[in-house]
Amino acid sequence: MTAPWRSARTMLAGMTLLGGLVAQETLPEEAAEMDPVVVTATHAATPLREVGQAVTVITRQEIEDSQWSNLTDALRQIPGIDFRANGPHATTSNLSIRGLEGYHTKVLINGIPLQDTSTGQQMPLLNDINLDDIERIEVLRGPGSTVHGSNALGGVVNIITRSGRDAETPTGSVEIEYGSHGRVRTAGSIRGSEGPLDFSLSLLRESENGISAQNTPLNGDDDPWRQQQVQGAIGIQLDEHLRIEFFGRYTEIDEEYDNADAAWGPFQDSGDTHHQRWMAGLRLLATDLLDGCVDSSLTASVTELARGYRDTDGWSLNDRYQGRTTEYDWKTTVRLHERARLTVGLANTHEEARVQDGGMPAWAIPASVPVDDRHRTHAAFAEAQLQPVDDLFLTAGARWNDHSLFGQEWTWSAAGIYHLTATGTRLRASIGKAYRAPSLYELYEPNYGEPSLEPETGTAWDAGFEQDLCPENPRLTFGSTFFRNRVTDYIGFDLGTYRYGQISGIKSHGLETFLQTRPLENVTLRLSHTYTHTNNMEVEASPLAFRPRHKGSADLTWRLSDGRLTLNLNALYVAHRTTQHGGGEHLDAFLLANAAATLRVTQHVQVYLRGENLLNENYEIVPDYNEYGRVVYGGVRVDF
Repeated sequence: MTAPWRSARTMLAGMTLLGGLVAQETLPEEAAEMDPVVVTATHAATPLREVGQAVTVITRQEIEDSQWSNLTDALRQIPGIDFRANGPHATTSNLSIRGLEGYHTKVLINGIPLQDTSTGQQMPLLNDINLDDIERIEVLRGPGSTVHGSNALGGVVNIITRSGRDAETPTGSVEIEYGSHGRVRTAGSIRGSEGPLDFSLSLLRESENGISAQNTPLNGDDDPWRQQQVQGAIGIQLDEHLRIEFFGRYTEIDEEYDNADAAWGPFQDSGDTHHQRWMAGLRLLATDLLDGCVDSSLTASVTELARGYRDTDGWSLNDRYQGRTTEYDWKTTVRLHERARLTVGLANTHEEARVQDGGMPAWAIPASVPVDDRHRTHAAFAEAQLQPVDDLFLTAGARWNDHSLFGQEWTWSAAGIYHLTATGTRLRASIGKAYRAPSLYELYEPNYGEPSLEPETGTAWDAGFEQDLCPENPRLTFGSTFFRNRVTDYIGFDLGTYRYGQISGIKSHGLETFLQTRPLENVTLRLSHTYTHTNNMEVEASPLAFRPRHKGSADLTWRLSDGRLTLNLNALYVAHRTTQHGGGEHLDAFLLANAAATLRVTQHVQVYLRGENLLNENYEIVPDYNEYGRVVYGGVRVDF
C-alpha cells in the first residue's frame, strides 16, 4: 500500500476513534413538525411541500413497522426504483431509477458519497447498511448533478442516520435476531446529549450460512456471509450560531462467492472476498448569521474502500481493489427576502483507484498491469429558490464542473410546485441536465478499459400531480408522475470487443402512480405502480436488459390503539424481463409476499417476527443466481 493510502487510513482511523457526526443540515424544530424537511433535492434544507422534484421520504416509523431485512427491501417500495444483484448478499447492487443504470444513481450517507472508485462503473454499495441506524431515507428521482455532481443522472439516495441531538438523557438498545439459513444478528446502540455535546454510537455483527449464490450443478455449496460494523457521531454546539459535527463509519465484510464468469468446471469453485470500508466527514455549520439572513457550512469527507479476492481452487491468484473519494464543499445561503433565497458554493472532489488483478497462474496468463490513477473535479454552483405568489414555489440552479481529464461541463435544473389549496391539489414539474464522467476503471483497466471514452450527458423532465380527498382532513392521497430520460454517449460493456464502449445513447419514459390511505385511525395502506419503457437508441432495441415494464407494491400496516402490537403485510410484483437489450433470455415475473409483527411486551422490551417470500416463490433476478425461498426471522430488542 502506498503512502497516500496509509495516510488516508490513519486519518480515518483517528477520526473514527473520536466518534462521529450526523452530517446533515440543521433543521428548525418548528419546520420539522409542520412538514418534512429534505436536504437532498436542493442545496438548502427545504420543506417537502416546496420541492418541485419527485422526492420520496422513508421515515423511521415506516422502517420499524415493516421490519425490513435490508435497505434494498425498503427502496423497492418506491415508485420508479428497481434492483439487480447476483444473489441475496451481492457486494454491489444495481439500483435502477426510472430505467437508467445503477451507476447513474448517487448514494450518500449524510451527504457523503458511498461509492467505490475501483469498481467497473462505481456501483452503489448497499449491502452493509444497518437499518437500525437510519432516521430517514430521501430518494430523489430525476437528475441530481446540479446539487451532487457526477454520477447522478438517474437520481440520488441520501441516507440520514440517527443522532442523539434530541435526546434529553442517554438512551440505547440491544438486539439479537435468529432466523433461516443460520442468520444471527446482534446489535447495540447508545445516543444522547449533555450540554453542548450530543453523540451516537452503534455496533453491529451479523452472519448467515447462506445458500449457493450460483445455481449451476458445479456450485452446490453454501456461501456464508459475515459483517461487523461500528458507526459513531458527535456534535458540539460551540455557541448560538456555530456548530461542529463529525461522522465516522467502519465496516468489515467476509463472504464466499461463486465464480460466475467461468465456463467450465475447475474455475467454478468458490473463493473468499474480504471488504474494508471507511467513511468519515467533518462539517462546520454557521446558522442565523446577520440577524438570521445567512447560513453557511464547510464540509470535508473521505470514503475509502478496499477489497480482496482469494480463489480457493488453486487456479487463480489474489485480486486487490482500493478506491478513495475525498470531497470538500462550501456553501452559503442568503435570505434575500422572505420569499427568496440564494445559495452559492464551491466543491472539490478527488477520486483515486488502485487495482491489482491477480489473474491466472504465471504459466497460464500473466497478471494484468495494475490500475493506479486519479481524477479531480472543481465545481462552482448557484441556486435560487423563489415564492413569487402564494402557494407557488420555484427552484432553479446551475453547476460548473472542471474535470482534470475532460474539461468543463455545465449542468442545470429547474423545478416548480403549485398548491391548489381549496381542492387539495398539488401540481409539480422539473427539468434538468446531468452528466457522468467515465470511471477510472472504465478508462484505464488494461483488459477492459477504453481511454477514448467521453462523459455521458443526460436530460430529463417530469410532470405530475398529487390529490388529497377531503383537504381539511386528508385520509386518502393519490398521484401520478410522467417522466422522460435521455442519456447520450452512453457507456456500456461491449460483449463483441469485451471492453467498455460508447453508443449514441439510451432513453426511457414511463408513469409512476401511488395511492396512500388511512381508512381507520390505526390502519395505513400504500399502493404504487410504475410503468417503464426503455430503449437502446443505437439499434432501437426495446426494452433494455433487466428492466421490467411493470412493477407494483402494496404495504398495509395495522397498529393497535395502545401501540403495543403492530402488524405489517407487504407485497412486491415485478413483471418479466429480458437479459439482453431487446431480447435474450426471458426471466419470469415474480410476486414476493412478506409479513412482520412487532409486540411491545413492556415499556422497554419488544419482540418481533418477520417472514419473507411467504409464497415460496422460485424466481431469478439475474440468470443462474439463486434467491432465498421462504425465510423466517425473529428477534428481541431491549431499550434502556
